[in-house]
Parts: sequence; C-alpha cells; structure tokens
Amino acid sequence: MAAAARLLAGRTIPLAVLPLGTANNIARALQGNPTSEHLVACWDTAERRRIDLGMARGHWGERRFVEAVGVGLVPASIVSTRFEPLEGDDVPSNISSAILRYLEVLSRFEPRRWNLRVDGEEMMGDFIAVEVMNIRSVGPNLVLCDDADPGDGDFCMVTVGEGERDALRHYLRERMNGQDSRVVLPARRVRHVELHGRGDTHIDDEVMRSSIPGTVSIGIEAAAVEVLVCAH
Repeated sequence: MAAAARLLAGRTIPLAVLPLGTANNIARALQGNPTSEHLVACWDTAERRRIDLGMARGHWGERRFVEAVGVGLVPASIVSTRFEPLEGDDVPSNISSAILRYLEVLSRFEPRRWNLRVDGEEMMGDFIAVEVMNIRSVGPNLVLCDDADPGDGDFCMVTVGEGERDALRHYLRERMNGQDSRVVLPARRVRHVELHGRGDTHIDDEVMRSSIPGTVSIGIEAAAVEVLVCAH
C-alpha cells in the first residue's frame, strides 16, 4: 500500500486498502482488522478520508513514507533478516519469528549518539531507537505510539534509551507469548524532525544504509492522500 500511496499523493484518485501483507500495519491503522471480503463489499459506500504522508530527505535523496522513519533498532532488525531470513510458513509464525529477531537484536544493540532538532528545539542523547511515526505501529505489528493518527497533521516521535530497554524487552516477550500488551515509551507530537548521527535509516520497510555521519530531515505532507474507509 505504501508504494501506491506515494504514487497517489496530491491526486484526487482514492486509495482502497486490502490487508494482504504480513504485518498490515497501514491497513490496521486505517480500518482495524476486517476481512478483505468485507472491505471489497463496502467500497461503493465507503467514506473518503484524507491521510498524511511524511517526506524524508537524506544523502540518498527524497522518499515519501506512510508508516515511519527511524534509526537504531528497527533498521538493524530489518538488515538482520537480510543476512539470516526469518522462519515461518504462515502469517502468525512469520510475525512471531520477526518479534524474536527484534528481541535478539535488542539484546546486543548498544545506544548510539544522535543529535535531534525537533520543531526547532535541539536535543541530544544516546538512543536505542528513534521513530518518527505517522501511524501507531512499525515492523511486526509493534505498537509504539497508541496516539499516532495518520490524519491529524502531526507525527508521533518515540525515543528509546537505555532506561526504556527493559520495558521494550518485556513488551516484545509478551507479544511473543501472544498477549495483546502495550508499551509506554517517551513520545511527543511533532511536525518536523532532523536526525544527525551515524547509522542506517529505515523508511517504512526499506533501509537506507550509511556508515558515515549524516542528517535525515523529516517533514509532513498533511492530507496528501485520499483513502476509502469502510464502517466497521
């Protein structure tokens, strides 16, 4: 869906969402968890809702995104799966395998220094993860910010430092056990973020590799795409 949303940015053609992937983070954020059959049946009477897109700029150019941009744990976990593919023959086992991989990467991931400029305010810290989120979840259905809303004109920025490692580990373990748990992490509403440091960046599920310090600038395109939303 993210690729289609990027193509439709600024156009009047609405986007219809079907949850045919593995995590389906975007579909869940917009529709909850209905069946594909229910969604198709309601398209003729669906509400049209405009959602925001993000724009990330770095040494690799410009990229629009729907889910999130971040550094640290998430891109490290995505890269890990390239070298050692996940196991699983169905969606639940794939999700469980992905969460286990996040746990493994978290256990050995050392915080890295990042300089942040958040809506003009300077911040600096050593972080395990920084996520600028347009929707509430990333990766294998990891809900990191319950309040993220893709239609409110703001991002939710979540930071994970050494002080939050245990809480995140506990959340991942509960998810591995099939529990519908939540984790509370430092979060704030933002509209523009600059990340300066050294490390890979993920844009939705794509990773931009980097071994040298650089800056990623993240801004919002409010109400950029129109989406068909069915009543539950």
